[in-house]
Amino acid sequence: MKNKKTLTFMNYAAILSIFFFSGGGTFMNAAVQTMIEAWPQLSVTSVRMVTSLPCLVSLPVAILTGRLAGKRISYRFCAILGTALMLVGGAAPYFFHRSWTLILVFRTLLGIGVGFTGMRNALILGSVPEDKKSAMIGYGSSAMNACAMLAGLVVGILAGISWKAPFLFNLLAAAALLLVTFYLKEPEKDHTAEINMAEGNETEIKETENSGATVKTAEKPGKNPEGWKILVYIVLQFVLTTALYPVLSGMSTYMAARNIGSSFTAGISTFVYGLFGVLINLILNRLIQTFRQYMLPVMCLCFSAGMALVLFVPALPAVLAGMALVLFVPALPAVLAGVALVLFVPALPAVLAGVALISSGFNTLMSLFQVYNGKVSTPAQVGLTSTIIIAVLNLGNFASVYYINACHMIFSRASDIESTYFGSMLLYAAVAVLALIVKPAPKDEYKRQ
Repeated sequence: MKNKKTLTFMNYAAILSIFFFSGGGTFMNAAVQTMIEAWPQLSVTSVRMVTSLPCLVSLPVAILTGRLAGKRISYRFCAILGTALMLVGGAAPYFFHRSWTLILVFRTLLGIGVGFTGMRNALILGSVPEDKKSAMIGYGSSAMNACAMLAGLVVGILAGISWKAPFLFNLLAAAALLLVTFYLKEPEKDHTAEINMAEGNETEIKETENSGATVKTAEKPGKNPEGWKILVYIVLQFVLTTALYPVLSGMSTYMAARNIGSSFTAGISTFVYGLFGVLINLILNRLIQTFRQYMLPVMCLCFSAGMALVLFVPALPAVLAGMALVLFVPALPAVLAGVALVLFVPALPAVLAGVALISSGFNTLMSLFQVYNGKVSTPAQVGLTSTIIIAVLNLGNFASVYYINACHMIFSRASDIESTYFGSMLLYAAVAVLALIVKPAPKDEYKRQ
């Protein structure tokens, strides 16, 4: 196989810029409560569609472009059109804000743009040299979380100005549009053909040496004994994303209901989520080597532990310290200090610690499913199955709106968001138990080193 053309720093930056805005449908999370308050005549579900609708729309677009990119349409076309739609559809609601229906139309355009960037992992497979592919996929995940981290802070600040100001954050997509327009390279034709054949035909490319020359032949793939695990990864990605998304979209509502903070502090929680998403991807390989077949259940339990912190331990350290002062130090100043600790110490630190664990668990699982999929899929499957796993992320985001309602009907806690957090905590714990029974990791993970 020929070596891929050398890529410059700007070429790599153009690839990573696609990841940077690939989560464009979720950037308004910290502003959801502000929008709910600004549109009291609308149902809460209707307002939450500002974040869930782009995720739904992007699903079929991502699957379609995953099959066509590099074959019927170029990767550059997908990247440029997708980024342009995210720029226009993301920022336009600030200028056309009098009709909620029109706002949702623009959010639909943004979702189509997000769908066109679903080919980003296939682009890396076709463009980046073999020894840099894993690193680039890791950097891409870090870029996506870094943007979520930035969006949390900036959107939270803008939401304090007005409910429509957060849409201006999407103007940053102009920088990504310039990068992909002028610096993104199309994969070489022979590599692109191999990727497309692998995605669209029942053949695989095999290379053999014949008299010193490399000969490529198309062969029928054999039966994949671990093929059933691909469906498990797709289903788990959908279910776990559905349970995760209310943590992001509902944090501003949850903090307001429990007097923990404002839209700005909700933005801080999104920042923490993105920060730990970046950090955890930097040590992904070491975590996989450490936990091996137990990686999936461990990360699910990490998520559940974070959810428990958010729900049950917001002010526990302060409460325990305050009660200790009141009970065991009978002096009046100590009693007053203990009462003050119980009543006034904020719950924010415990919530942010919980968000850090939640982010570490989910972001590890999101990358883990891609790693596992690459190990159990045949070359004829890996391109499309990777795109589907990305696509169901967006489907899970959309389904989370209805998941919130279902959890509140079942658990009936103080608010629908609190019911959802409780349900997500239990769901991730249940998946951890099931993973120990079903053993969905690739068979290599069960072999001792």
